[in-house]
Amino acid sequence: MESELWPNLIMDASKNGIKLALLNARMSERSFKIWSRPVLLPLISLMLSKFSLIVPLGIRFQLLQAPPSIINFSGDLKYVIEDFGVNQRGRKNLEDLRLQLAHKQVWLAASIHAGEEEIILGVHDALMQLQPNIMTIIVPRHPQHGRDIAKVSFLFNPAFQPSLPFNSKNVCSDCLSLRSLLMSSFMHKTLLLNIIQVSFSPCHL
Repeated sequence: MESELWPNLIMDASKNGIKLALLNARMSERSFKIWSRPVLLPLISLMLSKFSLIVPLGIRFQLLQAPPSIINFSGDLKYVIEDFGVNQRGRKNLEDLRLQLAHKQVWLAASIHAGEEEIILGVHDALMQLQPNIMTIIVPRHPQHGRDIAKVSFLFNPAFQPSLPFNSKNVCSDCLSLRSLLMSSFMHKTLLLNIIQVSFSPCHL
């Protein structure tokens, strides 16, 4: 599973008979302009032809001459995550969380990178001064980062609650961590959240 198009990887996989699929495929305007250059268009067209299935979120892959027969516009796969990624108990936990947060001001820091939790927690403390009823939900970009967030967050705020399961004592605190898979399902079921998805690291600006 990759988030980038690596020519050598794609060509070698195809050469060895490995089926490739491009799911929830997105391409920024900047990347599209780069790949559309006459010198690069043949390369991207060749790469895309090696896929057995492309599920795009826009028409840019078609404009880059991906074979029409392999393109399937199925919409954003995140919206069907509850059907295969969250079991009945998980859905009940999410619904319980939604109900328990109904009277709180909630904001979510999504897809944060290592080290950014300290900035988010600083913002959380500042918001607490203005809105004591605030709830901060932190969702790391990489799941393994959750342990580091829990350690740092507890030093900042002993009331921090790491991840699931959700219960009343979690929501009585003012800061918790949520796995990205469950966050996606939760976001699609509630309008309670103010969402900030940014990176403070220079390499991501």
